[in-house]
Amino acid sequence: MSSLDKSFTDRLVLTKQLYQQALVQSASRHHMASRVMSVITFDLAVETILKLIIDNLDRGNPPKEERNFPQYRKKADEVMQQSGLGALPDQRRITRVHEIRNDAQHRAKFPDPSEVSDCRTYVRDFLQQVTVHVWNLPFEQISLTDLIQHPEVKKYLVDAETALASKDYNEAAGQAAAAISWTLYRAGLEIVGRGEHSKFWGEIAVTQQKRPNERLGQEMYRSFWKMQDTLRILSLGLNYADYAHYQETLLELSMGVIVSEMTGKPKIFNNPQVCTLKSTAEYLVSYAMDTVLQVENLIGDFDSPFGKRLRFMDGHSQPKYYPAEP
Repeated sequence: MSSLDKSFTDRLVLTKQLYQQALVQSASRHHMASRVMSVITFDLAVETILKLIIDNLDRGNPPKEERNFPQYRKKADEVMQQSGLGALPDQRRITRVHEIRNDAQHRAKFPDPSEVSDCRTYVRDFLQQVTVHVWNLPFEQISLTDLIQHPEVKKYLVDAETALASKDYNEAAGQAAAAISWTLYRAGLEIVGRGEHSKFWGEIAVTQQKRPNERLGQEMYRSFWKMQDTLRILSLGLNYADYAHYQETLLELSMGVIVSEMTGKPKIFNNPQVCTLKSTAEYLVSYAMDTVLQVENLIGDFDSPFGKRLRFMDGHSQPKYYPAEP
């Protein structure tokens, strides 16, 4: 196994981030721009790993001029063979990914769903093979959880990755959904306040019980809950189309998550459908990882979102906010 210092390890993590971001973008079924961005990002993940192979195996010979993709592919193949690691795998397939990317970026030829699917499969297989060949490191074991600071949400993601590696796709999907719900709940407290167990929601519920045939309470509940949800997503800088696709995926699985106002813990419901597809579980884990990283980078500490320290006092569900200590 080739030795890797921190800078090389960071670049491996970057490759995993690029791949997961492309995976999330490729899941969009209705947005052409997301398809384009997915194939560009898949290709960028390949180029990043090719450069890393060259830099790691050919440290004494820095490039004298700027290289393009065919040159990176050729050089990576040369240094692997010179190091006794065999030929660069899947060269024809990663070249096809680059061609699809060029068609999209330079010729305005939008990739169709089958081309996006090919890119996803080709890049996944290539990354899985090349990291084992060069560094004896399975690509699945390159984790982004070390980038996450808060231990509670990190545990959900670690459990999701562990379940995915063990092919327990339903558990992976559930833990990923729990991470997303916890993140949006905790970060959203400062933006939209509490959820459905607040006094406001209670008054609507009481009204509905007194007049069960009246649609007003139902419509008010749905409208305000939807406004809360939308404001939370947009304020946190998340892509609403990606979030809508995530919700649609959970709906297809009959999976739901509710965060307790008393404990702040997510509870997973999954009836009767279960997640049996690796691609679905992989997408949910990737989306969860990307969401948590993005939100944590924006708000800082989940216990002090936007600089306000959060406490749950005396067992009550009402959170108390205090200015963060210097």
